[in-house]
Amino acid sequence: MKIGRASSTDVEKYANAVVEYEKRIARFTPSIEKMQSLSSFQHKRISDLKQDASRIRWNEFLQKVYPHGNIKDLTIITVQFLEYFKEVSHIVTTSDNVGLSDYLVWRYIFANLPDVAMKIGRASSTGVEKYANTVVEYEKRIAKLTPAIEKMQSPSSFQNKRISDLKQDASRI
Repeated sequence: MKIGRASSTDVEKYANAVVEYEKRIARFTPSIEKMQSLSSFQHKRISDLKQDASRIRWNEFLQKVYPHGNIKDLTIITVQFLEYFKEVSHIVTTSDNVGLSDYLVWRYIFANLPDVAMKIGRASSTGVEKYANTVVEYEKRIAKLTPAIEKMQSPSSFQNKRISDLKQDASRI
């Protein structure tokens, strides 16, 4: 069966590749307790992120997430779970599948580089206050997501859910 320009076999292979990627990343996913900790947040320059993962196009991705921001190498952003970031970066940068790697970077940015509730730019005292407020809001969102995250950390339910979701999405193409 053909789905768009791809056969169902192609779609299934891609879905399985996504699931395998997600399973590799799930091994490094921080616990719920760590997700709710303020100590998991750090300020980093984009140039520092580039040193940790040089093959990831940080400026390009962040400019798309924050289209009104002035993204430069000296731009300071908030990073959550730096060690997790390094593990994800390693997985992404060692992949031959560029599209899948870009997808994972995009997901990582949305999940772990929280919006600091200010225009991206240099940190200021106002920015720090807004950052503190954003962390509180982020923690509230995490608390609401806790049941879903716990379910995702269960390998069998996670794998079955992701494969079925991907197949369902692919069938709509």
